[in-house]
Amino acid sequence: TTTGGKTHIINNGQISSDNDLAILSQTTGGETIVDNGGTIVGYSTIRGSDVVFNNQGGTLDLQNFSSGSKATVVNTVGTANGIFNNAGTIKFSDRNLDGTTSHAVFDVATFNNAGTINLTNKNPLGDNALVGDTITINGNYVSNGGSFYLNTLLDDGSSNGGQGTSDLLIVTGDVTTGTGATKVFITPTAPSLGQLTTGDGIKVVEVQGSSSSNAFALGKPLTSGAYEYLLNKGTANENWYLTSFYNPYGGGSGGQVMYNPAIGAYLANQTAVTEMFQQSLYDRLVSANDFDNDASKRLFWLRTKISHSSYRSVHSNFSNRNRTYMMQMGGDLALLNINDGYLHLGVMAGYGDFENTTTSRLTRTKVDGKVKGYSAGVYGTWFENQDTNLGLYIDTWSQLGWYRNEASGKSQVATKRYNSNLWSNSVEVGYGISLAKSDYEVIMTPQLQLTYNLYDADNLRDKNNLYVTANKASGLTSRSGVRMSMRGVNQKVLEPFVEVNYINSTAKNQLKFNGDSQHDGTPRSRIETKLGLQGSINDSWSVSAHMGGEWGSNNFKRYTGQLSVNYRW
Repeated sequence: TTTGGKTHIINNGQISSDNDLAILSQTTGGETIVDNGGTIVGYSTIRGSDVVFNNQGGTLDLQNFSSGSKATVVNTVGTANGIFNNAGTIKFSDRNLDGTTSHAVFDVATFNNAGTINLTNKNPLGDNALVGDTITINGNYVSNGGSFYLNTLLDDGSSNGGQGTSDLLIVTGDVTTGTGATKVFITPTAPSLGQLTTGDGIKVVEVQGSSSSNAFALGKPLTSGAYEYLLNKGTANENWYLTSFYNPYGGGSGGQVMYNPAIGAYLANQTAVTEMFQQSLYDRLVSANDFDNDASKRLFWLRTKISHSSYRSVHSNFSNRNRTYMMQMGGDLALLNINDGYLHLGVMAGYGDFENTTTSRLTRTKVDGKVKGYSAGVYGTWFENQDTNLGLYIDTWSQLGWYRNEASGKSQVATKRYNSNLWSNSVEVGYGISLAKSDYEVIMTPQLQLTYNLYDADNLRDKNNLYVTANKASGLTSRSGVRMSMRGVNQKVLEPFVEVNYINSTAKNQLKFNGDSQHDGTPRSRIETKLGLQGSINDSWSVSAHMGGEWGSNNFKRYTGQLSVNYRW
């Protein structure tokens, strides 16, 4: 409609162009208003001295028809009062006829964006591999929320003359923030293996005027290879860049490498496998009351344990929080009397469940690790005396574990699932010494335990192009400490006990990620304490419960609770 020199075009259907000719045009005077709630396909131009284009939930499906042509959407002449209000979708066609990258120009005074700009068009084969599309706004850009989708080669930013290789939004005027930041979504293009960026990084928005500091933000976490990427303004210009090296100081030293938080999850899963079913003799044996510590009786035992731990890992880039639940049971198959001592031979099996959340301390991006494990093994325990609390004991066990692992999170393209195995062998020696005896007896038991873990997992690659190789979780763990307990002599009572241990491991808890070695934050040396109560229910059944804690470097803290039940016959 045209009224009083004003032209009003309303499109709720589809307007298509199959050549380079303008399909909407007014070349002389007056105001032109376009309300698009439908679809406009092809190369389109709107001309006029005063043009307002309202993309109200509609779609502009732009397409080049010859190499080097530009889909010019709004071209004002004269007073240059053109305004483009985008509350719909602007995109390039899924396939250019010549298979080249696309370019569009908006000659407007102001471009208000509350909708979607999508540059992730595909090549003629249907692959999302084209990179280098541009949309140029010859005017000012106002961010009213909305989103911006683009293809980017996640290299170190040194390509393309040091600007990096990416689809690009170019604003020749100023960028300001209205109702909110434009959310930027990156589609990595092959071979985006993820690299440590240099300089400002990879340019995705070029601003030739000034830019507000909150005009753009990543729509979701972006990781590739061993790194996570941030979206920041340049240190000496108004452009916006993807960078995997965060430097708030604007150049020079003092920056921080942005590691992919999946690294922390993979490392935590590996460590969880090596620790899930570790045990000492007194984890299995409830040694309560002078009446019930009879090594001449067979034993059935069950224990269930839950633990929570936290620590920092990978150069303190990540905060890790873990939760482990485990249940294990076993029983004697044979009881032999050897050299006036008693040898118990038995079997055992267990189930465990582990969950980890690794959080980047700078970006707050989270990746979750999970492990479900099953174990089966054998044990042999020799007691010097019929009273299991006093004298020498030697405890040995060997067990195999099978584990199903996974890593997932919003920054991950897909959940990665993989398997691992563990073979553990242990020998423990202790000696119970009576320190005092009246109505109660105080017993001190020095202990030394050596456990060797042989860990095995295949190399893997996840959908974020993270290669995980060269596991270093095998090694010897030593535990040295003392157990203090008190038991009733003439009557059955609840009996307290306390343990203090020093734990040290030769295992490196290490993996290589895209060729670079990183370590889990679980310290190789730590202090452990346990405080608990034990007692007999009757002549056959006894029960024990304790709370424990561990502390070490990297802000490591672990708190555990365990309940154990014994049946003797």
